[in-house]
Amino acid sequence: MCGILLYFYSGILITVVSPFLATSTAPTVFPLVPCGTESGDMVTLGCLATGFNPPAVTFSWNKGSTALTDFIQYPAVQKGDVYTGVSQLAILISNFSYNPQKFTFIVTTSDSNVCLVFLTFLLTALPSSSPFIQVEIPSFKTVITSNTDMQATCLVHTYFDATITWLIDGKAVTKTATREKNATHIISNLSVSSTQWENMKNVTCKAEHKCFTSAEKTINNAVGVYVQGPLPQLTESKEHVTITCLLVGPNLSDFSITWRVGGSKIPESYGVLTNLSVSHNNGTETRQSFLKVLAVDWDAHTNISCEGKHPCSNHGNEDHISKSRGNIRNVTNLSKLHVPLVVTVFLWFSSFCSDILTLVCLVSEYFPANIIVHWEEDGRTLASSHYVNSPPWKYSGSSSYSMSSRLNISKTEATRSTYSCVVKQESSKAPVKDNITDVFGTASFTD
Repeated sequence: MCGILLYFYSGILITVVSPFLATSTAPTVFPLVPCGTESGDMVTLGCLATGFNPPAVTFSWNKGSTALTDFIQYPAVQKGDVYTGVSQLAILISNFSYNPQKFTFIVTTSDSNVCLVFLTFLLTALPSSSPFIQVEIPSFKTVITSNTDMQATCLVHTYFDATITWLIDGKAVTKTATREKNATHIISNLSVSSTQWENMKNVTCKAEHKCFTSAEKTINNAVGVYVQGPLPQLTESKEHVTITCLLVGPNLSDFSITWRVGGSKIPESYGVLTNLSVSHNNGTETRQSFLKVLAVDWDAHTNISCEGKHPCSNHGNEDHISKSRGNIRNVTNLSKLHVPLVVTVFLWFSSFCSDILTLVCLVSEYFPANIIVHWEEDGRTLASSHYVNSPPWKYSGSSSYSMSSRLNISKTEATRSTYSCVVKQESSKAPVKDNITDVFGTASFTD
């Protein structure tokens, strides 16, 4: 018979199997709790042999059928009429595989009774979580004003000897990067010419090792500018609409944002609110600016542009938008526009015990994606808490969007009410709706 003990250490499953002692005079052997170095790159197995006499015993370790020599055997210590001894074996965690590895501790007494007592450790490497990666790149000002090579730094938090790969715009870099490793992390530095750096879009640092899922971190080098028009409104009564400009990139604090309406520059004091840049965990920053535009200018399809520019650069990045028959951006073929088609489908639960019915409104064949969908009961607008709208989706190969809205109604609340699914899009002058009346009168309930 055997006794089995389980230990976990730093992603290592350790199973200890010990047979009963061969004789009553043999030493008793206990496994010691596995421990490791501060760096976490090694695990130490230990065994305690106690209750033996005479003290002339020999400890040995085997890995599978191979005898190991790199272990420690401490001198036996006497307590009363018996002795106690300890042996330790240090193993590199990075040498583990996901197949169990067998380590055996053997006690040999002075009369050469080999394997009088032994313990078996089964070590299995468990998959480790992906390491945390940080990537730092030079500021935009440094890139513009310096003629020397640019340097990107990758910091990988891991005690494994991982392979570090750099990619520029998705292609692996063949140039050798510098590398430093200590007990807790790896630092890799990549040098890139200033000309190549100015033309590249992103840089990626990738870490790979057999003991964890590969991980990577990508930093966008270029600054992206994105302009978003106002959401469709349920009424046309507003005097102003708000246009949003979003800058995305590294080190945006020095960037200026310039608005133009119809080609004319808008001063900061004229309805412009620009927020400070916000840093994110992925290494990028975002900065938002908001411009209030007269609704008459927006309805007249006036072109509105936003430019992000660094003071050290001769040119900036720009995006623009106009109402253009329904808040369309970058569409030249206006025949592709679609007016929403609304189809209402009513579903019912197949049980007499339920008095809840779900109405489904399917909106399809519309463009662009921004629409507003709400429900009405007998002409009265229902609160948004009564229904759930899905995000828009595109079918494969389609240029138009679809979405759905679900409304739950109770039999106790209405009997012959008319429910309407109402869709508002800027390309349509009036809302498009579809109605269903006397829902419970037409629904059949079956067991």
